[in-house]
Amino acid sequence: MRYEDLPPLLVDAILSAEDKRFFEHGGFDFIRIVGAAWADVRHTSQHYQGASTITMQVARTFFLSTERNWRRKLAEAMISSSWSTLQQQQIFELYATKLSGQPRKFWHTRIF
Repeated sequence: MRYEDLPPLLVDAILSAEDKRFFEHGGFDFIRIVGAAWADVRHTSQHYQGASTITMQVARTFFLSTERNWRRKLAEAMISSSWSTLQQQQIFELYATKLSGQPRKFWHTRIF
């Protein structure tokens, strides 16, 4: 499915939940990662902050493990940064179409 074919409401919902600044950064959101790391260090809640951008989640899904550690996070960032030739819409297409079958994704439930 092409980006243009995705319902705008679905695109907005994914961006709101996963990566509000997706179209503003180049795959690596330094501000988000620092904020998430700071929240994790302070342990402000039982739920750790997610720091992966949509681009980093695509990189992890296709090339890396789901193990939660800084080494994997660094690899995600490096892969994401190397995808500068891909357009953001192409990455979003991969995210929405290839990862939508993952049961952990929120849009797997019926929202339309």
